[in-house]
Amino acid sequence: MLAVEMGCITNSTNADTTNLKNKLMKTKLHFLFLVLALLAGVHQAAAQGTAFTYQGRLNDANGPATGIYDLQFGIYDAASNGSAVGSGAVTNAAVPVTNGLFTVTLDFGYGVFDGTARWLEIGVQPAGGTNFATLTPRQNITPAPYAIAAASAITVSGTVNASQVSGSIPAANIAGTLAATQLPTGVVTNGASGVTLNGTFGG
Repeated sequence: MLAVEMGCITNSTNADTTNLKNKLMKTKLHFLFLVLALLAGVHQAAAQGTAFTYQGRLNDANGPATGIYDLQFGIYDAASNGSAVGSGAVTNAAVPVTNGLFTVTLDFGYGVFDGTARWLEIGVQPAGGTNFATLTPRQNITPAPYAIAAASAITVSGTVNASQVSGSIPAANIAGTLAATQLPTGVVTNGASGVTLNGTFGG
């Protein structure tokens, strides 16, 4: 039997053919595992939570700090004084700081960033310390471009629960069919289908 390898024609035995088949099978398995790993990553990336990355710069009396620090973060509704927003401070212990630079992941949960102006207050202490020093001024939290677009989005894709809606929705902005059970109890349809309703409804 003849086989072509690297542009040369050589004699091949059954053992060579078996080795070639084994190599092809291993290559196919490696490719399959690579595809599965990529698909698993895509699935995980689709699930977005409320955590975000914050990168900061920490200086001490001598300039950019270097060492291990505990950092505490809180969200406020004003640049000074004001009230804390959300469920409380988030503490990241033993954060490495190099030449003043650090990166942390923060998660204040849902509802904290509702479009209202927010400021980030940061406290710092040496790792394992017992007294956070509050840094001033608070940092104004500004939106990313996609967040700006989301704040003014006029199209919703998916389901919106009634608890997520406040105010009035013009009838022109409602498309599709509402089941009678979704209408306020004061709306009478007499069991008819295809009813056109006009006016203001609440419920």
